[in-house]
Amino acid sequence: AICRLMHRNVFLCLLCSALSGLSDSIWSGAVFAGYLYVMTNNSNTKVGLAEAAIGASTLAFALPVGWLADKVPRHLVIAIGGSISSLAAIAMTVFAVVRPVTPSSSDPEAIQAADDAEFKQLVVACVMWGIANGIRQGPVKALFADSVPTGSRSRYFSMALFAYMIPSAVGPTLSIILIQVWGTDSWTKDELRMVLLVGVLLEIPVAFALLFFRPPPPP
Repeated sequence: AICRLMHRNVFLCLLCSALSGLSDSIWSGAVFAGYLYVMTNNSNTKVGLAEAAIGASTLAFALPVGWLADKVPRHLVIAIGGSISSLAAIAMTVFAVVRPVTPSSSDPEAIQAADDAEFKQLVVACVMWGIANGIRQGPVKALFADSVPTGSRSRYFSMALFAYMIPSAVGPTLSIILIQVWGTDSWTKDELRMVLLVGVLLEIPVAFALLFFRPPPPP
């Protein structure tokens, strides 16, 4: 019924904006930076390196993704590239923070080696997130613009902005509640891991929603 009021692509873009706003605001801000900071023994340099990997990969892949979207139907680029890169990023992040990388031994060198391995895996995940974000911000927005009614782009892009911003204001509050419920508000690695996983797993519906975009309506 909703899709009868607007084109499928418009509805999906608004839905993805809302889901991304909620999930991103839970895990990709202070929680992710805090997790990296604790995991790397309070290394601001490593936190900055991991965060920079997201932006750098988005920038590096922006041109080839845009070129591909001009050569191949955008909905296919979104469905194949967007969903696969998003699911790969989710899987790599979950793999890095869930698998038992901390050795049973109390040997400081073994523990440090395990933390270093987890950090490298998270950097790879950050690169994947950058690629996924590039597809979401490029081809998805371009297809959204082509799918809205003529003369209504400003109104629909405002709707998309609000669809992202309102849930993104809820995410940090939810993060605080989860930390209070699951821990002692000490921002330990275990506390942050739980909140991080909640936010990352909420990205799964976004990845699957990318599969359902279709060609834009005729002008």
